[in-house]
Amino acid sequence: MCVFVDGENFRHSLGDLFQGGRYDYRKEDYLPEANWRHFYLSLIKRSGWELVRVYWYVIRDIDFQPYQIPHSWEEKRRFLEGRGILQRLKEQGCEVDTSERGLKAAQDELNKRKQAFRRRAEGWHRVHTSIERHHDQIQFQRFGSNRYDLVSRSLGTEKGVDTQLATDMITLSDIYDVAVVVSGDADYIPPVSAVKNLGKLVYSVSFLTAKGKKLPGGAWRLERCVDGQIEVPFERTQELLGIEEIAA
Repeated sequence: MCVFVDGENFRHSLGDLFQGGRYDYRKEDYLPEANWRHFYLSLIKRSGWELVRVYWYVIRDIDFQPYQIPHSWEEKRRFLEGRGILQRLKEQGCEVDTSERGLKAAQDELNKRKQAFRRRAEGWHRVHTSIERHHDQIQFQRFGSNRYDLVSRSLGTEKGVDTQLATDMITLSDIYDVAVVVSGDADYIPPVSAVKNLGKLVYSVSFLTAKGKKLPGGAWRLERCVDGQIEVPFERTQELLGIEEIAA
């Protein structure tokens, strides 16, 4: 068996499960500290399958927007003002305007945000490396990119990760009999169908909330396509990841 993990989809699922400030894992956190090999083995050990490898897909590059600010003061002013960047920074409490000093302050603020997020992304990479080092049979697949808006300080939609996961499911099909997809994304229906046509079994994983409901998203579409579902109760996810409830 091989496990294929859509990293961002999985991370957001954990955030949705443990939101509300009741737990020591928050939606803003990257990943909890856990025995990840045990976590993935526990998802499937009741079926008696032998784990070959966990392929965990994450983004490789961050594309910052705005990508580059013009050098000359006049072009800089037209760029920052014309795109509404100056106004949005003002609304956030930054002391910026169309003077050279104000434009420099705007550029410095954007550069500061870029460096801060770059350090954050480097922290993600260190987490991946540590998990690989300490847990056998887990391999991070780094592909694609995500856009980070320096003004709104928000991530966009990742590109390339789902394509690579789908490609690997097909090209690696000779090394496994069973594929387990950890994602609720309906975009994986075509590769799942292709792998099934090669004679393989495909299962998907659904995480249940504390009220016993499946997380929302495209899981129900994927569920109709796969050979079976592995449903993980909320308490089991909490136990496997060592997430504790904060006392009121």
